[in-house]
Amino acid sequence: MRFEHFEEATHTCVNARRNYLMALWAGKQIGLSGDGLQRYAVEVHEADTGAAGPEVIVRKIEQDLSRANVAVRAEAVMETLKRSESTARCEILSTD
Repeated sequence: MRFEHFEEATHTCVNARRNYLMALWAGKQIGLSGDGLQRYAVEVHEADTGAAGPEVIVRKIEQDLSRANVAVRAEAVMETLKRSESTARCEILSTD
């Protein structure tokens, strides 16, 4: 595998994991659990159209929280995004 392909694959995996972690956080804020939480995670993942940056995910989560009448500051969503991306990067790039 060429280095460029490895970098692209890593980026894709980190984004997918970040989106999953964001969906778990938001879904729990909304009150989802079990299968409902897993379905929501898939929904969030599918919302990532590959557009540059995480704006699509942030916008979706903010809209979903608002629709569920969950008061969460936009800053809290962004903080969670940053934390989720950091966690995802560590998980994906860690080796034994």
